[in-house]
Amino acid sequence: MADDTEVKHPPSGSTRQMMMAQGEACHLVRDYLAHFANPLRLRILCSLLDGRASVTELVTATGARQPAVSQQLNLLRLAGIVLRKQEGSCRYYQIADPVALEMMEDILVIAEKLWARRDQSGTPEPDE
Repeated sequence: MADDTEVKHPPSGSTRQMMMAQGEACHLVRDYLAHFANPLRLRILCSLLDGRASVTELVTATGARQPAVSQQLNLLRLAGIVLRKQEGSCRYYQIADPVALEMMEDILVIAEKLWARRDQSGTPEPDE
């Protein structure tokens, strides 16, 4: 990527480097990031960035089938990433984890950069 932004790394011996050198911390991060590795989960979480939404609204926003959306929402709920609230016969979901909220905002920035780079290089769109 031809970007003038300098990549800044933590200084040698920093807390970040020491933390990442520990295998347990790496596994913790890997396990957390796995929740963001599913395209449908990413689309659901992107939809929830604007606030809470019902399953029906998420089905419409993602274009996925209701059982698939419900399954992914359940996984995200069990991981503590989203919160479910029942109101009458409707279930609403929202992002509950501040780390996940920050991650999604960062993911959108990264996606914009990757999209721009793809457009510049003429790379064809990946198949869904």
